[in-house]
Amino acid sequence: MTAYSQLIQQNIAAAAAYTEYSIVIPPAVFDLTLALRSAGSPANIFWYTAPSGSVSPGSSGNLPAVYNTIPPNGSRWLPGKRGGQVIYFQVDQSNQVLEADYYGDV
Repeated sequence: MTAYSQLIQQNIAAAAAYTEYSIVIPPAVFDLTLALRSAGSPANIFWYTAPSGSVSPGSSGNLPAVYNTIPPNGSRWLPGKRGGQVIYFQVDQSNQVLEADYYGDV
């Protein structure tokens, strides 16, 4: 049986600002891209691979010590093999959507 690499996409709605959301990245995926879909007003995304320790941090001051950002209407490409972890994220404007694209064997 042969496995084929297929583009897999996930959209995660982030309705509230500074609330922790998550996306599960399956094992053995390639070329993960995270993008923040434009929703009228620019927003930043703060993402990290360990939980902040709070389900609902409530402000930018409660972000974990180490995090990455994606600017408004921007994206972040993580080349190579990834997966098997959870990415936690927050946005600084309400009603945003995080898009995750990657390739996986099916």
